[in-house]
Amino acid sequence: MNKTIARCLLAGVTAVTAATAGSAMSARATMQLPGIASSASATARPVLDERLAATLATADPATSSVVFVHAAIINDAVRASEAAGLEVVERWSQIGVAVAAGVPAAIHRVAADPSVRYVEPNTPVEMDLPSAHTASRAEHARQPASGLLGPAGSPYDGTGVTIAVNDSGIDGTHPMFVKEGEEKVVRNLRHLPDCVGATAACDEWVDVDPIDLLGHGTIVASIAGGYQRSTFDGRSVRGVAPGAKLVGLGSGQVPSPGSVLYGVVSGLNWVLEHHRDPCGDRTCPPIRVVNNSWSVPGATGFDPNSAASKLSNRLVAAGVVVVFSAGNADGDGTDIRVNGLAQNPTPGVIGVANYDDAGTGSRDNYVHPSSSRGLRDDAGTYPDLSAPGTDVTAACTYPQVSCRILDGPEAAKPDPRYASTYGTSLAAPYVSGVVALLLQADPSLSPAELEHLLESTAHQFGPRDYVADPRNPGHSTSYDRGHGLVDVTAALATVLDRPSSSGPACPSPIVDPEGDAVDAYFKTGLPREASAKGLDVTRAWVSTHPLTGDLTFAVRLADLGELPPPGATGEDLRYRFVYDGTQYQVQMERLGGVGAVRVRFRLQTNWTPSASVADALVGKFDVAADTVWARVPRNAFAAWNLTLGLVDKGDVLSSLEVVTNRSYGTAFLATDTARNGCPYIVGS
Repeated sequence: MNKTIARCLLAGVTAVTAATAGSAMSARATMQLPGIASSASATARPVLDERLAATLATADPATSSVVFVHAAIINDAVRASEAAGLEVVERWSQIGVAVAAGVPAAIHRVAADPSVRYVEPNTPVEMDLPSAHTASRAEHARQPASGLLGPAGSPYDGTGVTIAVNDSGIDGTHPMFVKEGEEKVVRNLRHLPDCVGATAACDEWVDVDPIDLLGHGTIVASIAGGYQRSTFDGRSVRGVAPGAKLVGLGSGQVPSPGSVLYGVVSGLNWVLEHHRDPCGDRTCPPIRVVNNSWSVPGATGFDPNSAASKLSNRLVAAGVVVVFSAGNADGDGTDIRVNGLAQNPTPGVIGVANYDDAGTGSRDNYVHPSSSRGLRDDAGTYPDLSAPGTDVTAACTYPQVSCRILDGPEAAKPDPRYASTYGTSLAAPYVSGVVALLLQADPSLSPAELEHLLESTAHQFGPRDYVADPRNPGHSTSYDRGHGLVDVTAALATVLDRPSSSGPACPSPIVDPEGDAVDAYFKTGLPREASAKGLDVTRAWVSTHPLTGDLTFAVRLADLGELPPPGATGEDLRYRFVYDGTQYQVQMERLGGVGAVRVRFRLQTNWTPSASVADALVGKFDVAADTVWARVPRNAFAAWNLTLGLVDKGDVLSSLEVVTNRSYGTAFLATDTARNGCPYIVGS
């Protein structure tokens, strides 16, 4: 990336719930942590966390608990803990935190030590859980036509970068991580909560055979960097950065009371201490991004005093991008639902929302309803980006993940190795994989530059309610989508200092082959001549009037008859598309019968007649021109309160298709469908 450009871009950038044994993972998949208190500043909180104090007040005086003791330097934290009668079980030296265990009285004593700044509770965790590559334009960036291939003519795939997956471990035996002559999972470590209370020396992190007792980390890792593989029914599945190496940190691996905040925060500390040489022998690329598909349910704001926040900031300072899932707590913008750790204002800590492309590859659909929202009036609580995280097909290992096995109508036969699920847990590793691609293209990029790059090139979809981002002047963000959908093509083009192509958007009208309409007589029993012609789409387009802004939807047919053919009771043409996250249908219909043919034009939402908002648009069946058109007056939208009225030339309609139908009494038969398979640019 041209460094002048990079600096200009940067200018202005400021588990399954494991609290009880055997609990099952939510199908939404967010490894969420109840327990980090909200605070606007370090001076606003008591030394002893308020919720920890409440817990201790009713706890058994003889019961030992794990806490995080914060001090200016690690020696003070250790000294204070030991003097209070706590057992120090781990030291996070770079942030001055001692992980210690002891009874309530000892915890109160350490909180009273003048050198202790904060005593933080250890809490249970739960984990957040391939049209996606079309929606993000990652697939387009891999094609020669994009002009974004590497020096050897190969796509950027994350080679030279290691991604740490701070989760439940990785099943390294899964096909998405196995390739002859190559090693994908270079380290697979497990955190040992049994070290708490151990009488002998205990190594908190140990190498293990490929294992993932929950299955969550395997899904996450496969999205970030899995090899390309095929399911039994022939579908292709691959991670975003198949050339990247992976380190699995089984921080939330054991489904027991030990699977708590201690494990995942210790995972962050392991990355901080080992990111330069994760294999210990300089045979592995450095860790440049750590994925955290876990969040803090119940937290209402960012806590700068927590160990996780401190470690995130230190990782960024060390050159490691920190990615967090936004959480799966839904919301409507009236309160704060976004994972507190994902709200970290430090450039280089990225919070990710769950984008739903509806399985179409659309770039203009919507955020999944479950994705956590911020407070509309506080941009600091918003997620930073959106990424595909709904019905993403990925590696499935264990049924605890609640994966929907691919055995429905979309699969020819089941493949238990892969499954589709949804959640911000899947969106976060998507961004982690994109970061690896960009770092392969330019290893000198800092975490702050990478976040700004992704935000400034994101595709802004959905309602046009983006507001100015105080952390990123000149750019806008939203309470549910952040800066928009990650755009791999645009980001990579910026890094490589190359012009970004229009990608998969269609710059021309829909063109459909003549003669591909389906004859209806096969089902009606009518003579062939009664149903073979008409309604064969050859061309379709959408335009805006330069003065009034009215939208015109037009369809050209191979042979439009004066009337529906004998025996047919009506003909129907429909435009279907998605704009600003809402589905629309423009229907053009003429009904046969005695006397004049009745013509009706209507605009519908959600493609259903019951949701019709207008039954009398202006339009015409123009037999001389073999064209049918309908015009939607711009001034009518205010009364209907529809965002469709904001469409202008150059805007994009996704999932656009034209469907024609002919009715024969009770038989309503499709005759032709025309689509380009890519978003449509209005007025081109």
